[in-house]
Amino acid sequence: MKSALEELAHSNFFSENYKFKDDSLYAHAFFKNNEKEKKLRSHLDEEQIRLLNEYCDTQSDLEELDDTDNFIYGFTFGVRMMIEVFQDSSPITGARILDD
Repeated sequence: MKSALEELAHSNFFSENYKFKDDSLYAHAFFKNNEKEKKLRSHLDEEQIRLLNEYCDTQSDLEELDDTDNFIYGFTFGVRMMIEVFQDSSPITGARILDD
């Protein structure tokens, strides 16, 4: 069973996954990547395409695992910062006293 953070990292709490504007930096990189992949595939035979597909699948699996770990680490780090703030009982006045 996945943890709540893993579910959140995989966008399983949302009805729609990522959308992007056609003029965004992400869109430009996405479309450029697609064009490069099409060009590469046009030079490959069936066996090479099968191998490329397998490579892309395993690379995607690795990226998903890495992204999930990074999300959970970042989220947990943020929560720890919040806990530290709530545990600090000194008033926030705007003035700071620095230790020598």
